[in-house]
Amino acid sequence: MVKNQKGLTLVEILASIVILAMVILAFTYMYNNLFAASTKEQRRDVSVDIARSVMEQLKTSFSTGAATMNIWFPPAGASAAPPGSGAGSQQSVDLTALRQVVTAPYTADAIYYPSAADRQYKVQISNVPIPEAGTQKYTLNDGTTSYTLNVVDHFSLIQVEVIAMGTGVSYSIQSYLDRSP
Repeated sequence: MVKNQKGLTLVEILASIVILAMVILAFTYMYNNLFAASTKEQRRDVSVDIARSVMEQLKTSFSTGAATMNIWFPPAGASAAPPGSGAGSQQSVDLTALRQVVTAPYTADAIYYPSAADRQYKVQISNVPIPEAGTQKYTLNDGTTSYTLNVVDHFSLIQVEVIAMGTGVSYSIQSYLDRSP
């Protein structure tokens, strides 16, 4: 009979397995949370890019006096394919109501990124009432003549909101656009 056996008991082995499992679970939980946060921020970055792109296209269309605006989103990773090169890749927005003076928000038909067929992001373009419209007047003086500019007579407050369809993550920007070409 051996008197002094060195080794681990079953209880010690089970305790070490439980501790190791807890550490692995903690790292897995932390990794999943970091991955979810990274994905959410990536979707927000895409939303920001889409909103800025649409707002720039709106500024150009407003300045030319166009009645409609065709929006085309190039495929991810593509540099320059011609507009309308894919089914549903080009979408139209009616600019007539976006140029009007509004007392309640007006929202144009939604457009989708990357296309109407592949709806990953929803883009809402709205004409928002100008806050304190009656009081937003600016006087310009060139030394001999004084001009008063009523903001609501010349500008529309346009909001572009981009919503990620899967997560609901959204981003919106607003800009005053000159209604007259």
